[in-house]
Amino acid sequence: MSENHNELVKGLIDKFDENGFEVICANYGEFKEPEEIQGVKPDVIAWDSENELYHLASVIEPEELTDEKTSRRVETLSNLMMSNGKSTRTRIPFYLGIPKQKSNQIEKFLNNNNVEQTNIFPLEV
Repeated sequence: MSENHNELVKGLIDKFDENGFEVICANYGEFKEPEEIQGVKPDVIAWDSENELYHLASVIEPEELTDEKTSRRVETLSNLMMSNGKSTRTRIPFYLGIPKQKSNQIEKFLNNNNVEQTNIFPLEV
């Protein structure tokens, strides 16, 4: 993983910490590496104990926006729902960690790939 990718993952971890979520695993430092979910891996998985809701995040760098694997990862992770607890049948929030000033490229990517965006949150980190 590139140094820039690591910095973006760290930014996502910091955002989750700021929101009071427990970071369970992450592709960063001493954290346990996230496991595959339906064939794709998020970069960060966090837990909101108040709402009993997972939060997933992946870093997407501008050069990945034309990659079919990126489209599949976004589509898969953004379509997941909670299967138990207070938030049963709630779509799991999915965050896209992007470099600063690149949010317009992410919006274009999501629109071009016809991705349902109700639970997708681009975060400039």
